[in-house]
Amino acid sequence: MYDKEAHEEAVKRALQITSMINPLLAGQNPAIFQEPRPPEVVWGEPFYYLERRCHRIVYEALQPLIPLKIDRIMDVTEGIGAGFAGMGEVCGTVSGAIMAAGLDLASRYDDQNLIRLLVSKYTIKLMRSVKKDLGSYYCRDIVGRDMSNWLEEGNKGGWSDFVHDEAAVIRCGKIQEYCIMFPLPFEEDDYLI
Repeated sequence: MYDKEAHEEAVKRALQITSMINPLLAGQNPAIFQEPRPPEVVWGEPFYYLERRCHRIVYEALQPLIPLKIDRIMDVTEGIGAGFAGMGEVCGTVSGAIMAAGLDLASRYDDQNLIRLLVSKYTIKLMRSVKKDLGSYYCRDIVGRDMSNWLEEGNKGGWSDFVHDEAAVIRCGKIQEYCIMFPLPFEEDDYLI
């Protein structure tokens, strides 16, 4: 059964993770997420952005709801974030939610074919829902830019523009909250529906 309070707690965990990690990775003042934000703290300054952890934040926020734990899963999935290494494909947040659903299902079933079927059904359901309610599940649509040049010198139009665009970062936060609030497979009455 869906536990809205547990998901709301997961959203709070995601915000804590985000407010602790992202400003530091971006070289921003940690007060950037304070409410109200101090007037001397300017969004995106100072700036050097090392990475985006969208899939990791969602996965770590949902982890307490899932019995199966896999050490170092974040290390082996590092290329998933920001639409697969910044290429703007499927949003890392959506990918993180799909990873969490896969672990949820693998903790409940042994049959690999059944797990494959159920993860596929969940993935389709989540992605259709994200597209219907938020417009797109592609990172490039959500952030409004191509960030595939993030490893290139200069990086004009990519990560540096993104991290300076508070509205784009807020859109990322909205999809993050949406995916965390989305029911995990065990919270559905019948996994096969």
